[in-house]
Amino acid sequence: MMMSDSPQTLLPILQHVFPDRTDLRVGALRPLESRREQVNAFFIEWQAEGQQQSAALVLRRYPAPISPSGISNGVDRAARAAAVLKWLSGHDFPTPQVYGAGRDSQGDWLLVSALGGTNWWLPLGLVDFDRVLPGLTAQYVHLLVRLHSLDLSDGPSGDLVPTVTARGMLDQMAQHLKRSIDPDVHNGLERMGDLLTLIEERPARLVHLDWGLENLRVNKQGEICAWVDWDDAVYGDPRWDLGALVNSLGQYQMRDLAKRAVRSYHTESVRPAKHISVWAALVAVLRWMHAAWLLVQIKLNTAQPYPDMERFVNAYDSHKAWAYELLEDAENDPDGFA
Repeated sequence: MMMSDSPQTLLPILQHVFPDRTDLRVGALRPLESRREQVNAFFIEWQAEGQQQSAALVLRRYPAPISPSGISNGVDRAARAAAVLKWLSGHDFPTPQVYGAGRDSQGDWLLVSALGGTNWWLPLGLVDFDRVLPGLTAQYVHLLVRLHSLDLSDGPSGDLVPTVTARGMLDQMAQHLKRSIDPDVHNGLERMGDLLTLIEERPARLVHLDWGLENLRVNKQGEICAWVDWDDAVYGDPRWDLGALVNSLGQYQMRDLAKRAVRSYHTESVRPAKHISVWAALVAVLRWMHAAWLLVQIKLNTAQPYPDMERFVNAYDSHKAWAYELLEDAENDPDGFA
């Protein structure tokens, strides 16, 4: 189990990242809400030319070796996020500034600037989704169009940001699940594989490839002020991100809003958004398969715990039911949401 950070564990990282800052001190350390990583916000203070300086920072740690999307991230998640964030900083996206990435006795870490705003879905139980989500979704679609339109000629190195295909991701997950005893797992993989024969993948773009709207922070006016969690970013078909968005909205029972979002993406990008039902099913199936893989790891006593693992695994039946629902939707109408 990963230990919680303290000012004492953070100080060596800060001294490594900021070797010229004297008399460094850490204060106001507090954990942030995170489902897969250990994330802490804090202030640092130091002396510069006789004056006390301060800055608000965030340290993310990466214990999970595989993400819900099905990528074997291994040891490169912090380095991947750092490379992507540094590149995006030159393209006017609401992403944090990177100060450093590395590894210590607790694993990989990423140090970034703290950004304002709050998670749009907090406080739990008090957010009016019908009021908040339409505007948030419209902003997010605009960000996706911009992201998928970036010129990648000087993009992050392929050594850090891999290029993936839908078939490759599904096959990789199938390899992870050879030991699964749930026959539904193998049935789901087979059905998803059949659906993938319907699609022709597009030239790779930079895609976020995480769970849609959950990675957005907003200000008091409801405007997106931060887009976080770039450690799963890859080069791939831009419909990965649309499939994730459809999943995210579907969890809030907002299928009509998902359809409008796909149409808006098509209009803004002048790029046909075909077979989104298939991509949405793929995202849901991979999320279910991640839960199945964790169950195998837990049984073998080889799972590497992370903050949200227990909740995620306990929702196994929900993941399966949702994946089956989207599989059936895609089989009945592969071009749904168009």
